[in-house]
Amino acid sequence: MNTAASITLSQALSAPIAASEEFFLVAGEASGDLLGSHLIKSLKRELPKLPLVGVGGPQMVKAGLIPIGYYEKMQIIGVWEIIKNLPSILNTLKQVEREILTRQPKGVLFIDFPGFNLRLAKNLRKGGYKGKLIHFVSPTVWAWRKNRIKTIVENLDLLFTIYPFEKPFYSSTPLEVEYVGHPLIEHLQQVNYEPQFEEHFGIDSEQPLLAIFPGSRREEINRNLPLIVPIIEKFLDSHPSYQIAFSVAQKSFSELLKNGIGKKFSFVEIPPSHTYDLMRHAKLAIAKSGTVTLELAWHQVPTVVLYALSPFDRFLAKWWFKLDLPHYCMVNILAGTTLYPEWIKEGAPPDKVLASLEELIGPRGEEVKKGCEEVWNLLRPPGYLPPTQLAARKIRQVLST
Repeated sequence: MNTAASITLSQALSAPIAASEEFFLVAGEASGDLLGSHLIKSLKRELPKLPLVGVGGPQMVKAGLIPIGYYEKMQIIGVWEIIKNLPSILNTLKQVEREILTRQPKGVLFIDFPGFNLRLAKNLRKGGYKGKLIHFVSPTVWAWRKNRIKTIVENLDLLFTIYPFEKPFYSSTPLEVEYVGHPLIEHLQQVNYEPQFEEHFGIDSEQPLLAIFPGSRREEINRNLPLIVPIIEKFLDSHPSYQIAFSVAQKSFSELLKNGIGKKFSFVEIPPSHTYDLMRHAKLAIAKSGTVTLELAWHQVPTVVLYALSPFDRFLAKWWFKLDLPHYCMVNILAGTTLYPEWIKEGAPPDKVLASLEELIGPRGEEVKKGCEEVWNLLRPPGYLPPTQLAARKIRQVLST
């Protein structure tokens, strides 16, 4: 086999392959799938003859990953959901571990998803794997579970960080750590916006638009929608000119929205293919906590951030993990102040959330836009190369040693 293109799926799933012939990638959620797709494109430029196989979603497969399955089994959120599905998760972990130990790839690249990936790295070392173990996106050891640093250092050969404040947390360890900047930059710089977006979705360009990002998973929408709907109702009472548009990550979620909203207000559904068009045209947004807040900051959309935790998750966060940060939204963490009003730790009381949303309509909204620009200036790569290309060059170097 001379090129990745010559590898078929049946060949990838066949007998063990020599360690010098492939590189294994593991991603377990939508954000990791997006990061992984850009990493794959950069890896193909730096290592064009090295087949890329592993666990990933549709974007990674489209970019050139030879999939071995398991990705759908890893789409679980929340501590309680993890506990309920623990046997299935552990079984998937064992299957992926066995696959890697059988194939003996030249190296393994873990993409985010630290709960699963760090355990997998530890198990691989215990199983005798001698190849390179690389993790892209440092776990949030600066926020909680600092004991993970020991596991990271003992098992990894290389760790990439995407936030400038993360690298110092490893300064007293022998682990090689590289800050490359945030890979969303190269993704967002390549977005092609739809010029007929408003016309296509029946949005009036003369009326302001409130965009809603309730989550990319069914569990998130089921939790967040009951918080969001009464807030929108009250907002429309005092701002009837606003149009409402929901970002819908999957077509099957349309029924969830219709059942949860009913006839309380009219709204437009925007598919994932036009997520950034929605952000580009939105005057305000309500979004669940996560990567989407950084994407909204890129588009300079004043946003209120919320996230509905289950009572069990809230109990664990407060009393077990002792998680008590001044901010949980990454935009605010990077800014060092509250740019985006966030309602996570205290819940989301409709009147208070509504007040913070209305505040963003006036001069405060303009201040937020300037702050968003400053946040993204912090995340530029430390050089002239895009983040994933910097990472791919370093991976090539590590694999050659």
